[in-house]
Amino acid sequence: MPVFRHHLRSAVLPLVLCAGAGFAQPAADAAAFIDSAYNAAINSGTSAGRVGPAASSAPAPAQTDTGSRAAGSAGNASSGKTAGDSSLHAAPFDAATKAAAVGDTAEKRFDLAPYWGGGAGWSLGGMGLFSSWQQGLPDSLGKLSVVPSGILVDASTPVPQYRIVTHTLLQKEKPSIYSIYFPVSCVFAVATRETYHATLGGSALYMDKRYVAAVRMDTLHEMLTMKETMHFAAVSMDASINIAIPKKYFAITGVDMTFLSLGAGVYPLAWIGIRNAITVPDTFTNAFNDLKSTIAPHLKSLDAFGTGAVWRIGMCTIRTLAPTDGMRVGLYYTGQWYGRFESNGRQIMESDLKSKPGSATHPISCVNHRMEISFSLLKSLKKQEPQKAKVDAHEAD
Repeated sequence: MPVFRHHLRSAVLPLVLCAGAGFAQPAADAAAFIDSAYNAAINSGTSAGRVGPAASSAPAPAQTDTGSRAAGSAGNASSGKTAGDSSLHAAPFDAATKAAAVGDTAEKRFDLAPYWGGGAGWSLGGMGLFSSWQQGLPDSLGKLSVVPSGILVDASTPVPQYRIVTHTLLQKEKPSIYSIYFPVSCVFAVATRETYHATLGGSALYMDKRYVAAVRMDTLHEMLTMKETMHFAAVSMDASINIAIPKKYFAITGVDMTFLSLGAGVYPLAWIGIRNAITVPDTFTNAFNDLKSTIAPHLKSLDAFGTGAVWRIGMCTIRTLAPTDGMRVGLYYTGQWYGRFESNGRQIMESDLKSKPGSATHPISCVNHRMEISFSLLKSLKKQEPQKAKVDAHEAD
Protein backbone atom coordinates (compact mmCIF):
# COMPACT_ATOMS: atom_id res chain seq x y z
CA MET A 1 0.00 0.00 0.00
CA PRO A 2 2.85 2.52 0.70
CA VAL A 3 4.29 1.66 -2.74
CA PHE A 4 0.96 2.47 -4.37
CA ARG A 5 0.86 5.82 -2.61
CA HIS A 6 4.40 6.64 -3.75
CA HIS A 7 3.64 5.94 -7.40
CA LEU A 8 0.41 7.91 -7.23
CA ARG A 9 2.17 11.01 -5.94
CA SER A 10 5.02 10.63 -8.40
CA ALA A 11 2.56 10.58 -11.29
CA VAL A 12 0.32 13.46 -10.26
CA LEU A 13 2.67 16.01 -8.70
CA PRO A 14 4.81 16.66 -11.80
CA LEU A 15 1.70 17.44 -13.79
CA VAL A 16 0.60 19.93 -11.21
CA LEU A 17 4.02 21.64 -11.03
CA CYS A 18 4.18 22.00 -14.80
CA ALA A 19 1.05 24.12 -14.73
CA GLY A 20 3.07 27.09 -13.45
CA ALA A 21 3.40 29.17 -10.37
CA GLY A 22 -0.21 30.28 -10.59
CA PHE A 23 -1.28 26.76 -9.77
CA ALA A 24 0.92 26.35 -6.64
CA GLN A 25 -2.00 26.43 -4.24
CA PRO A 26 -4.08 23.86 -6.24
CA ALA A 27 -1.01 21.61 -6.25
CA ALA A 28 -0.81 21.71 -2.46
CA ASP A 29 -4.52 20.97 -2.25
CA ALA A 30 -4.08 17.97 -4.55
CA ALA A 31 -1.32 16.57 -2.34
CA ALA A 32 -3.53 16.94 0.74
CA PHE A 33 -6.40 15.23 -1.12
CA ILE A 34 -4.20 12.25 -2.00
CA ASP A 35 -3.08 11.91 1.64
CA SER A 36 -6.70 12.09 2.90
CA ALA A 37 -7.88 9.45 0.45
CA TYR A 38 -5.05 7.11 1.43
CA ASN A 39 -5.72 7.45 5.17
CA ALA A 40 -9.48 7.05 4.66
CA ALA A 41 -8.88 3.78 2.81
CA ILE A 42 -6.63 2.49 5.60
CA ASN A 43 -9.11 3.41 8.37
CA SER A 44 -12.08 2.04 6.43
CA GLY A 45 -10.42 -1.37 5.92
CA THR A 46 -9.40 -1.61 9.56
CA SER A 47 -12.88 -0.74 10.79
CA ALA A 48 -14.45 -3.39 8.52
CA GLY A 49 -12.25 -6.09 10.04
CA ARG A 50 -12.96 -5.27 13.69
CA VAL A 51 -15.58 -7.16 15.77
CA GLY A 52 -17.58 -5.96 18.73
CA PRO A 53 -17.47 -2.64 20.53
CA ALA A 54 -13.93 -1.82 19.23
CA ALA A 55 -15.36 -1.09 15.76
CA SER A 56 -16.13 2.58 15.08
CA SER A 57 -18.37 3.95 12.40
CA ALA A 58 -16.83 7.48 12.46
CA PRO A 59 -14.24 8.21 9.74
CA ALA A 60 -10.67 8.69 10.88
CA PRO A 61 -9.29 12.24 10.70
CA ALA A 62 -7.04 13.04 7.78
CA GLN A 63 -3.31 12.88 8.46
CA THR A 64 -1.26 15.18 6.25
CA ASP A 65 2.26 14.90 7.57
CA THR A 66 4.53 12.07 6.53
CA GLY A 67 5.52 11.17 10.13
CA SER A 68 1.92 10.50 11.12
CA ARG A 69 1.41 8.32 8.05
CA ALA A 70 4.55 6.35 8.82
CA ALA A 71 3.48 5.83 12.45
CA GLY A 72 0.03 4.63 11.33
CA SER A 73 1.53 2.21 8.86
CA ALA A 74 4.00 0.84 11.44
CA GLY A 75 1.21 0.34 13.99
CA ASN A 76 -0.92 -1.62 11.57
CA ALA A 77 2.02 -3.74 10.51
CA SER A 78 2.99 -4.61 14.11
CA SER A 79 -0.55 -5.73 14.97
CA GLY A 80 -0.80 -7.90 11.87
CA LYS A 81 -3.82 -5.97 10.56
CA THR A 82 -3.88 -4.81 6.98
CA ALA A 83 -6.68 -3.56 4.83
CA GLY A 84 -8.38 -6.44 3.12
CA ASP A 85 -6.90 -9.02 5.51
CA SER A 86 -9.50 -11.87 5.76
CA SER A 87 -8.55 -12.53 9.41
CA LEU A 88 -10.14 -9.22 10.36
CA HIS A 89 -13.63 -10.29 9.32
CA ALA A 90 -15.97 -11.82 11.92
CA ALA A 91 -16.09 -15.62 11.69
CA PRO A 92 -19.43 -17.24 12.77
CA PHE A 93 -19.44 -20.09 15.37
CA ASP A 94 -19.11 -23.44 13.72
CA ALA A 95 -20.89 -26.61 14.98
CA ALA A 96 -17.85 -27.78 16.96
CA THR A 97 -17.56 -24.45 18.79
CA LYS A 98 -21.26 -24.49 19.71
CA ALA A 99 -21.06 -28.11 20.92
CA ALA A 100 -18.08 -27.25 23.10
CA ALA A 101 -19.95 -24.30 24.63
CA VAL A 102 -22.99 -26.48 25.39
CA GLY A 103 -20.84 -29.25 26.80
CA ASP A 104 -19.31 -26.87 29.33
CA THR A 105 -22.72 -26.02 30.79
CA ALA A 106 -24.64 -29.31 30.28
CA GLU A 107 -26.19 -30.88 33.37
CA LYS A 108 -24.60 -34.08 34.56
CA ARG A 109 -26.77 -37.17 34.86
CA PHE A 110 -28.22 -37.26 38.36
CA ASP A 111 -27.72 -41.02 38.71
CA LEU A 112 -23.95 -40.72 38.32
CA ALA A 113 -23.73 -38.70 41.52
CA PRO A 114 -24.59 -39.90 45.03
CA TYR A 115 -28.37 -40.09 45.40
CA TRP A 116 -30.96 -41.26 47.87
CA GLY A 117 -34.58 -42.24 47.58
CA GLY A 118 -37.61 -43.89 49.06
CA GLY A 119 -40.56 -45.86 47.87
CA ALA A 120 -42.88 -48.80 48.28
CA GLY A 121 -43.50 -52.16 46.70
CA TRP A 122 -45.68 -55.23 46.40
CA SER A 123 -44.61 -58.72 47.46
CA LEU A 124 -46.31 -62.08 46.88
CA GLY A 125 -45.19 -65.56 47.85
CA GLY A 126 -44.77 -68.01 50.68
CA MET A 127 -44.73 -67.12 54.38
CA GLY A 128 -44.01 -70.18 56.47
CA LEU A 129 -44.88 -68.60 59.81
CA PHE A 130 -48.46 -67.99 58.72
CA SER A 131 -48.70 -71.48 57.26
CA SER A 132 -47.80 -72.97 60.63
CA TRP A 133 -50.31 -70.76 62.40
CA GLN A 134 -53.11 -71.67 59.97
CA GLN A 135 -52.50 -75.37 60.55
CA GLY A 136 -53.29 -74.93 64.25
CA LEU A 137 -56.47 -72.86 63.91
CA PRO A 138 -59.56 -74.17 65.78
CA ASP A 139 -61.55 -75.01 62.68
CA SER A 140 -63.52 -77.89 64.20
CA LEU A 141 -65.47 -78.60 67.39
CA GLY A 142 -62.95 -81.31 68.28
CA LYS A 143 -60.09 -78.79 68.39
CA LEU A 144 -62.19 -76.69 70.76
CA SER A 145 -63.11 -79.65 73.03
CA VAL A 146 -66.79 -78.97 72.36
CA VAL A 147 -69.07 -81.97 71.89
CA PRO A 148 -71.48 -81.78 68.95
CA SER A 149 -74.47 -82.31 71.26
CA GLY A 150 -75.06 -82.40 74.97
CA ILE A 151 -77.39 -81.66 77.84
CA LEU A 152 -77.82 -78.10 79.00
CA VAL A 153 -78.97 -77.59 82.56
CA ASP A 154 -80.92 -74.38 83.15
CA ALA A 155 -80.80 -73.69 86.91
CA SER A 156 -82.42 -70.27 86.65
CA THR A 157 -85.88 -71.72 87.18
CA PRO A 158 -87.24 -73.10 90.47
CA VAL A 159 -87.18 -76.49 88.89
CA PRO A 160 -83.98 -77.14 86.87
CA GLN A 161 -84.67 -77.76 83.25
CA TYR A 162 -82.60 -80.01 81.04
CA ARG A 163 -82.26 -79.35 77.39
CA ILE A 164 -80.45 -81.21 74.65
CA VAL A 165 -78.37 -78.76 72.64
CA THR A 166 -76.55 -79.16 69.37
CA HIS A 167 -73.36 -77.21 68.61
CA THR A 168 -72.43 -76.14 65.13
CA LEU A 169 -69.16 -74.47 64.13
CA LEU A 170 -69.60 -71.71 61.56
CA GLN A 171 -66.45 -70.34 59.92
CA LYS A 172 -67.25 -66.76 59.05
CA GLU A 173 -63.83 -65.64 57.77
CA LYS A 174 -60.95 -67.84 56.77
CA PRO A 175 -57.37 -66.53 56.46
CA SER A 176 -56.41 -65.45 52.97
CA ILE A 177 -54.58 -68.05 50.94
CA TYR A 178 -52.28 -65.29 49.64
CA SER A 179 -49.43 -63.87 51.69
CA ILE A 180 -49.19 -60.32 50.40
CA TYR A 181 -47.54 -57.33 51.96
CA PHE A 182 -46.48 -53.85 50.83
CA PRO A 183 -42.95 -53.02 52.00
CA VAL A 184 -41.64 -49.48 52.30
CA SER A 185 -37.98 -48.91 51.58
CA CYS A 186 -35.18 -46.36 51.38
CA VAL A 187 -31.95 -46.43 49.39
CA PHE A 188 -28.63 -44.55 49.37
CA ALA A 189 -26.11 -44.85 46.52
CA VAL A 190 -22.58 -45.00 47.92
CA ALA A 191 -20.83 -45.43 44.54
CA THR A 192 -22.12 -44.66 41.05
CA ARG A 193 -20.33 -45.41 37.79
CA GLU A 194 -21.34 -45.91 34.18
CA THR A 195 -21.01 -49.67 34.69
CA TYR A 196 -22.44 -50.20 38.18
CA HIS A 197 -24.20 -48.66 41.18
CA ALA A 198 -23.48 -49.78 44.76
CA THR A 199 -26.26 -49.03 47.23
CA LEU A 200 -27.19 -49.44 50.88
CA GLY A 201 -30.82 -49.67 51.89
CA GLY A 202 -33.42 -50.59 54.41
CA SER A 203 -37.02 -51.73 54.38
CA ALA A 204 -39.92 -52.45 56.67
CA LEU A 205 -42.83 -54.82 56.15
CA TYR A 206 -46.05 -55.71 57.92
CA MET A 207 -48.80 -58.21 57.25
CA ASP A 208 -51.58 -59.93 59.18
CA LYS A 209 -54.23 -62.59 58.73
CA ARG A 210 -57.46 -63.11 60.61
CA TYR A 211 -59.67 -66.07 61.41
CA VAL A 212 -63.27 -65.58 62.58
CA ALA A 213 -65.66 -68.40 63.57
CA ALA A 214 -68.77 -68.91 65.66
CA VAL A 215 -70.13 -71.76 67.77
CA ARG A 216 -73.88 -71.86 67.46
CA MET A 217 -76.25 -73.42 70.01
CA ASP A 218 -79.06 -74.53 67.76
CA THR A 219 -81.54 -75.06 70.60
CA LEU A 220 -81.08 -71.52 71.91
CA HIS A 221 -80.70 -69.92 68.48
CA GLU A 222 -77.69 -67.94 69.71
CA MET A 223 -73.98 -68.13 68.98
CA LEU A 224 -70.59 -67.38 70.49
CA THR A 225 -68.12 -65.57 68.20
CA MET A 226 -64.35 -66.02 68.39
CA LYS A 227 -61.58 -64.27 66.50
CA GLU A 228 -57.86 -64.94 66.24
CA THR A 229 -55.40 -62.67 64.39
CA MET A 230 -51.73 -63.15 63.65
CA HIS A 231 -49.48 -60.11 63.02
CA PHE A 232 -45.98 -60.09 61.59
CA ALA A 233 -43.49 -57.22 61.11
CA ALA A 234 -39.80 -57.02 60.26
CA VAL A 235 -37.12 -54.43 59.54
CA SER A 236 -34.20 -55.14 57.21
CA MET A 237 -30.82 -53.63 56.32
CA ASP A 238 -29.22 -54.66 53.05
CA ALA A 239 -26.56 -53.87 50.43
CA SER A 240 -26.73 -54.43 46.70
CA ILE A 241 -24.58 -54.17 43.62
CA ASN A 242 -26.36 -53.15 40.42
CA ILE A 243 -24.44 -54.04 37.24
CA ALA A 244 -25.38 -52.03 34.14
CA ILE A 245 -26.52 -54.07 31.14
CA PRO A 246 -25.21 -52.63 27.83
CA LYS A 247 -28.02 -51.38 25.62
CA LYS A 248 -26.80 -53.45 22.70
CA TYR A 249 -27.73 -56.57 24.69
CA PHE A 250 -30.88 -55.40 26.48
CA ALA A 251 -32.72 -52.08 26.31
CA ILE A 252 -36.08 -50.78 27.49
CA THR A 253 -37.59 -47.77 25.76
CA GLY A 254 -37.82 -44.68 27.96
CA VAL A 255 -35.26 -45.62 30.62
CA ASP A 256 -31.67 -44.42 31.03
CA MET A 257 -30.07 -47.56 32.44
CA THR A 258 -30.99 -51.19 33.10
CA PHE A 259 -29.25 -53.18 35.82
CA LEU A 260 -28.78 -56.74 36.97
CA SER A 261 -29.23 -56.43 40.73
CA LEU A 262 -27.72 -58.68 43.41
CA GLY A 263 -28.30 -57.99 47.10
CA ALA A 264 -28.24 -59.46 50.59
CA GLY A 265 -29.02 -58.30 54.08
CA VAL A 266 -30.30 -59.12 57.53
CA TYR A 267 -33.47 -58.70 59.55
CA PRO A 268 -32.15 -57.48 62.90
CA LEU A 269 -35.70 -57.44 64.24
CA ALA A 270 -38.76 -59.56 63.41
CA TRP A 271 -41.93 -59.75 65.48
CA ILE A 272 -44.80 -62.22 65.75
CA GLY A 273 -47.97 -61.22 67.57
CA ILE A 274 -51.11 -63.34 68.01
CA ARG A 275 -54.28 -61.90 69.52
CA ASN A 276 -57.69 -63.46 70.21
CA ALA A 277 -61.11 -62.36 71.35
CA ILE A 278 -64.36 -64.14 72.30
CA THR A 279 -67.77 -62.46 72.23
CA VAL A 280 -70.80 -63.97 73.94
CA PRO A 281 -74.45 -62.90 73.47
CA ASP A 282 -76.29 -60.97 76.13
CA THR A 283 -78.84 -63.76 76.63
CA PHE A 284 -78.23 -67.16 78.19
CA THR A 285 -75.14 -65.72 79.84
CA ASN A 286 -74.41 -68.70 82.10
CA ALA A 287 -74.56 -71.24 79.30
CA PHE A 288 -72.31 -69.24 77.01
CA ASN A 289 -69.83 -68.38 79.75
CA ASP A 290 -69.34 -72.08 80.34
CA LEU A 291 -68.80 -72.56 76.61
CA LYS A 292 -66.34 -69.66 76.56
CA SER A 293 -64.34 -71.25 79.41
CA THR A 294 -64.09 -74.43 77.35
CA ILE A 295 -62.98 -72.67 74.16
CA ALA A 296 -60.57 -70.03 75.53
CA PRO A 297 -57.58 -72.37 76.25
CA HIS A 298 -57.53 -73.43 72.59
CA LEU A 299 -57.03 -69.88 71.28
CA LYS A 300 -53.49 -68.55 71.16
CA SER A 301 -51.95 -65.33 72.45
CA LEU A 302 -48.27 -64.63 71.79
CA ASP A 303 -45.55 -61.97 71.46
CA ALA A 304 -42.16 -63.14 70.18
CA PHE A 305 -39.09 -61.47 68.67
CA GLY A 306 -36.56 -63.01 66.30
CA THR A 307 -34.09 -62.32 63.49
CA GLY A 308 -33.70 -63.23 59.86
CA ALA A 309 -31.79 -62.90 56.59
CA VAL A 310 -32.70 -61.84 53.07
CA TRP A 311 -31.15 -62.32 49.61
CA ARG A 312 -32.32 -60.88 46.34
CA ILE A 313 -31.69 -61.13 42.60
CA GLY A 314 -33.50 -59.37 39.78
CA MET A 315 -33.52 -56.41 37.42
CA CYS A 316 -34.11 -52.72 37.93
CA THR A 317 -34.24 -49.64 35.74
CA ILE A 318 -33.56 -45.94 36.32
CA ARG A 319 -35.33 -43.16 34.48
CA THR A 320 -34.58 -39.43 34.75
CA LEU A 321 -37.59 -37.25 35.61
CA ALA A 322 -35.72 -33.95 36.13
CA PRO A 323 -32.07 -32.80 36.25
CA THR A 324 -31.87 -33.89 39.92
CA ASP A 325 -34.76 -36.38 40.17
CA GLY A 326 -35.45 -39.86 38.90
CA MET A 327 -37.41 -43.05 39.42
CA ARG A 328 -36.26 -46.62 39.92
CA VAL A 329 -38.44 -49.67 39.21
CA GLY A 330 -37.33 -53.18 40.14
CA LEU A 331 -38.54 -56.76 39.74
CA TYR A 332 -36.87 -59.30 42.06
CA TYR A 333 -36.88 -62.80 43.40
CA THR A 334 -36.52 -62.49 47.18
CA GLY A 335 -35.52 -65.25 49.56
CA GLN A 336 -36.05 -64.94 53.32
CA TRP A 337 -35.16 -66.88 56.42
CA TYR A 338 -36.69 -66.22 59.85
CA GLY A 339 -35.84 -67.92 63.12
CA ARG A 340 -34.57 -67.68 66.70
CA PHE A 341 -37.88 -66.35 68.03
CA GLU A 342 -38.05 -65.88 71.79
CA SER A 343 -40.70 -64.70 74.24
CA ASN A 344 -39.80 -63.79 77.83
CA GLY A 345 -36.48 -65.62 77.46
CA ARG A 346 -38.12 -68.81 76.16
CA GLN A 347 -37.54 -70.05 72.63
CA ILE A 348 -40.75 -70.35 70.61
CA MET A 349 -41.59 -73.85 69.37
CA GLU A 350 -43.80 -75.17 66.60
CA SER A 351 -46.48 -76.09 69.11
CA ASP A 352 -46.87 -72.44 70.08
CA LEU A 353 -48.24 -71.79 66.61
CA LYS A 354 -49.74 -75.12 65.61
CA SER A 355 -51.07 -76.48 68.90
CA LYS A 356 -49.82 -79.81 67.61
CA PRO A 357 -48.79 -82.46 70.16
CA GLY A 358 -45.25 -83.72 69.88
CA SER A 359 -43.85 -80.68 68.05
CA ALA A 360 -42.49 -78.85 71.08
CA THR A 361 -38.94 -80.04 70.39
CA HIS A 362 -38.67 -78.07 67.11
CA PRO A 363 -37.89 -74.34 67.32
CA ILE A 364 -39.92 -72.36 64.87
CA SER A 365 -38.20 -71.16 61.67
CA CYS A 366 -39.03 -70.87 57.99
CA VAL A 367 -37.60 -70.15 54.53
CA ASN A 368 -39.74 -68.12 52.12
CA HIS A 369 -39.54 -67.61 48.37
CA ARG A 370 -41.24 -64.50 47.07
CA MET A 371 -41.64 -62.19 44.08
CA GLU A 372 -41.33 -58.46 44.68
CA ILE A 373 -41.95 -55.31 42.65
CA SER A 374 -40.61 -52.00 43.97
CA PHE A 375 -40.98 -48.35 43.00
CA SER A 376 -38.66 -45.62 44.33
CA LEU A 377 -38.32 -41.90 43.74
CA LEU A 378 -34.69 -40.77 43.70
CA LYS A 379 -33.05 -37.43 44.50
CA SER A 380 -29.49 -36.38 43.66
CA LEU A 381 -27.28 -35.32 46.57
CA LYS A 382 -24.96 -33.33 44.31
CA LYS A 383 -25.67 -29.62 44.02
CA GLN A 384 -26.27 -28.69 40.40
CA GLU A 385 -24.46 -25.60 39.09
CA PRO A 386 -26.61 -23.08 37.22
CA GLN A 387 -26.16 -22.99 33.48
CA LYS A 388 -23.93 -20.21 32.15
CA ALA A 389 -24.58 -19.68 28.45
CA LYS A 390 -21.57 -18.20 26.67
CA VAL A 391 -22.93 -16.82 23.42
CA ASP A 392 -21.12 -14.18 21.34
CA ALA A 393 -22.91 -11.12 20.01
CA HIS A 394 -22.53 -12.45 16.46
CA GLU A 395 -24.35 -15.73 17.47
CA ALA A 396 -27.22 -13.65 18.87
CA ASP A 397 -27.44 -11.79 15.58
